[in-house]
Amino acid sequence: MQPISHTTTRSRSIRYRLAVSLAACGLTASAAVITLSTSPAVASTSTVNVGFTLPLSAATGGLAVAALKGAQLVINQTNAAGGINGHKINLVGQDNSCNTVDGVTSAEKLLSLNPKPIALLGAFCSVSTEAIEPIVKRAQVPLLVDTAGNDDITTSAGVGGNNWVFRWGASNALSIDAIFSYVKAHTSIHKIAIITDNTAFGLDGGNDVVAAAKAAGITILSNDALNLSDTNFNSVLARVKAEKPDAVFDWVVWLPGAVNFYREYGQDGLVNTPLIGGLEIDSSTDAIFKQYQIHGFYDGMFTSGLKTPGAVSFEKAWLASGGNAADEGTAYDGYESAQVLVAALKKAKTLTPAGVQSALKALSYGPSILGGTIKFDAHNQAHDNLTIVTYKGTSASFVGTTKS
Repeated sequence: MQPISHTTTRSRSIRYRLAVSLAACGLTASAAVITLSTSPAVASTSTVNVGFTLPLSAATGGLAVAALKGAQLVINQTNAAGGINGHKINLVGQDNSCNTVDGVTSAEKLLSLNPKPIALLGAFCSVSTEAIEPIVKRAQVPLLVDTAGNDDITTSAGVGGNNWVFRWGASNALSIDAIFSYVKAHTSIHKIAIITDNTAFGLDGGNDVVAAAKAAGITILSNDALNLSDTNFNSVLARVKAEKPDAVFDWVVWLPGAVNFYREYGQDGLVNTPLIGGLEIDSSTDAIFKQYQIHGFYDGMFTSGLKTPGAVSFEKAWLASGGNAADEGTAYDGYESAQVLVAALKKAKTLTPAGVQSALKALSYGPSILGGTIKFDAHNQAHDNLTIVTYKGTSASFVGTTKS
């Protein structure tokens, strides 16, 4: 842990499913394919195509539009500097609606581009990413995964079977392990209650929480998987309160019931118990956190308290482009994805999918925006830094970074 005291707003990582405004980004997602660069959709022979599959449609609240814009900033910078060995990069975004069917369609449409993409970025949501994995394997085009957290993405990649999938962002397991490293080193938390939801995201993360807590020597008092379509969680929270945990570990996906859960957490008198883990924080929950002064800590990726050279450069570029400060966390995801890819392209012996795959396997990119080094292990999983943020109400403080 590298402690740095700095007051900031909460991290806006896409990992916690925070929606961004299409209008705020100056983009629309009505078209199936979005090309932000000045290059045509059918690129010239001196241009290489890169696809980006991500949730862009109004149905997902334009979940990742800022990420597409962030990636384009890097592509514009690279092209302005002469491209890659004289080849310009054409970035094409395709909506995957954060579901399986549209995930498959998005990948197939991107792979049909002429010329064939040398790599795909995406797909933000685990369900879309896992649907795309066999497609890129058949097409033999590398997929550089960003914030999709399901652990299976890592275990099935590299020596797990799919040599075309690489993840630079942290898996659920790595993120949760980082939280418990902080718990063990910097807190007096010895016993916890675990609250997840009964979605695949919640259950997958819940298993990781149990394993990480046991490894850290933390006692688990209870483990509940909620149905977030319910509107009343009083019975569970009353029991948890009676158990007197040192903290409640929360790992829930963003569903309407999460708002009710946080409200009842405050109303049921648990406000003196730290709420830690994968928090769902946006404008719909800010008022609840402020009213009840809910407090605790979480880990994430980019946060505005981070002052590494890469973070300062990214913020400057994002704001200069007209980007909204509130969308920095989402824009970071696309920006760093593109930076990792460009670093690999510069090392590639050939600008082909196979050349990019080989370059990614050998890549050692750093320092990253988070101050770490992105280097892929045998399962094609990188181990960049993560940020630790403490909060109370709507006030938050960036504590430092820890290796994932």
